[in-house]
Amino acid sequence: MCIRDSSNTDLEDGTNDGGDPHNLKAAYILRSLACVYSETKDYLYATGLFGSVERTFMHHYGSDSTELLDLFSLQEQYQRQIGATREGEQTFKKMKRIVDVRRGLGVL
Repeated sequence: MCIRDSSNTDLEDGTNDGGDPHNLKAAYILRSLACVYSETKDYLYATGLFGSVERTFMHHYGSDSTELLDLFSLQEQYQRQIGATREGEQTFKKMKRIVDVRRGLGVL
């Protein structure tokens, strides 16, 4: 599974299946794969997968969703586990912003 680019073509022959360019089912699969790659400490693959999932979740759920908060929590744990403290702090700030917005809306 892949998340299609803006040309909406993902098949080998260059055709498309007419689906959404932000495939939500694929994003959940990629989130699981990102966790697997983070377990093996493969930084480049895990970071790329987390980024793809983040863009798809933002498209489907919005920038202040609990799905993004959950994803950022997983990503932040991974970043701190491998010693990427600067990236972990940036992800924590994203989480804090979402929590603050949701509190302001009365959701949390």
